[in-house]
Amino acid sequence: MRRHVLFFPWLAAFVAFSCIFLCAPTLSQTVVNTGAVSGVVFDASGASVPAAKVTLKCISTELTQTRATTEQGTFLFPALPVGQ
Repeated sequence: MRRHVLFFPWLAAFVAFSCIFLCAPTLSQTVVNTGAVSGVVFDASGASVPAAKVTLKCISTELTQTRATTEQGTFLFPALPVGQ
């Protein structure tokens, strides 16, 4: 009878740790429904172009966004919704 009394705490601990390790990966996963576009604008000589106008257009929604490049010619469109 004493053998069964010691068995149940180990069983309970095993089940608890199994649930933690099996559920942890699914709890840490997130669904990301956004993307980003970045780049650098160069002229014909290969120099970067500061303050260039860059326009991004979503084909499916017809929405456009415009950004100006930085002094290094880089641009970034962060957190864009998924689309074409």
